[in-house]
Amino acid sequence: MKAPNSLEENLLFQISEVAKLLHKRLTMAFEENGFDVTPEQFSVLALLWYKEGVNQQDIADELRKDKTTIARIIANMINRNLIVKIPNQLDKRNNLIYLTKKGKELQTEMVATSGKIYLQTMQHLPAKDVAVSLVVLKQITKNFE
Repeated sequence: MKAPNSLEENLLFQISEVAKLLHKRLTMAFEENGFDVTPEQFSVLALLWYKEGVNQQDIADELRKDKTTIARIIANMINRNLIVKIPNQLDKRNNLIYLTKKGKELQTEMVATSGKIYLQTMQHLPAKDVAVSLVVLKQITKNFE
């Protein structure tokens, strides 16, 4: 494979641009709908909506973020009463992260809001192109491992 001739032809640059646009759109949609949650916090919430009682390292690994970033996000979420840390009964040195009632209550509306953005973003894309794109993006991810 040869190097791209411009940023316009650079797939990794284009992926980065899409990520920035998606982040901006999610931020706006969350603000418009009265959610005091950032896209980064939303990703932690989404993970916990499917599996509670995980530690910070598991969250960092799953979201592919460094421990310091996750620690800051979690601290902010605790301050906003979205999550709590509870000591692990099997290992007192380790805290497990759980949703608060407020964190659980956000699920339906936030998933609906992000789902609308997903559908708007993917409109007019043939299913076969999306399938091929997923294969390509998964392979790019594997190349970094």
